[in-house]
Amino acid sequence: MKRHEFDLAAKIIHGAGARGGEPHHWIRAADGFSTLAMVCRIMGQFDLADDAMMLKWVCTEHAIPGLKALYKDIAA
Repeated sequence: MKRHEFDLAAKIIHGAGARGGEPHHWIRAADGFSTLAMVCRIMGQFDLADDAMMLKWVCTEHAIPGLKALYKDIAA
């Protein structure tokens, strides 16, 4: 992962948490599966429990196409 990709994904993760009870809106605003995939990769690489739970909630409650399967692969 390139440095600017890491920075972008980190901003999405932490920005979503900082926006309160609607993190899914901020993540959807990123508008791209590739960006969401980067977020998932970071979830698999680092121990960010709160952010991982937020991402899991987005995947399970809002069913972003393709993201549920990717989350399952990383969580396995």
